[in-house]
Amino acid sequence: MREVTFRIHHAGEPECEVSARHPEVRYRSVSSMTGSGPERKRIAELTGPPAEIDAFVEEFREFDLIVSAEPLAPIEGTHAYVALTIDASAADWDGIGERFSRMGIHYRTGTTISGGVERWTAYLEDDDDLSAVMSELERGGNDVELARNVELASIERSP
Repeated sequence: MREVTFRIHHAGEPECEVSARHPEVRYRSVSSMTGSGPERKRIAELTGPPAEIDAFVEEFREFDLIVSAEPLAPIEGTHAYVALTIDASAADWDGIGERFSRMGIHYRTGTTISGGVERWTAYLEDDDDLSAVMSELERGGNDVELARNVELASIERSP
């Protein structure tokens, strides 16, 4: 098994578009998307300068598919948790996690986004075709870069 990390600019997705305009803010998904209907919910952690976090949230709300983006507490420090409601029917919703799931690939939850780029770590079996995985991730005009590809057994973990 291999641990593979991809850097993906997810074309047209609010998280990447707003993140590209606010590179000082780091977006981290702390909950998976809930629901199977048109509205999906997620909690994200934003870190960075308070004024930039506030601007990030304001710009994020401007996207048609964003139903709401509400900080769970006042933005006072260098991080904020934001409850997001997304109208998945308002766009051709095809998340990266959903693509990995359809391909039967394990992936690490809690993706991070900064500077307009999503960072995803996946776990590929020996018979998984890396080029086919990358082609699926590139579908829809996404820019995909292979950032890391190592044998899982070679990774040393602290106890």
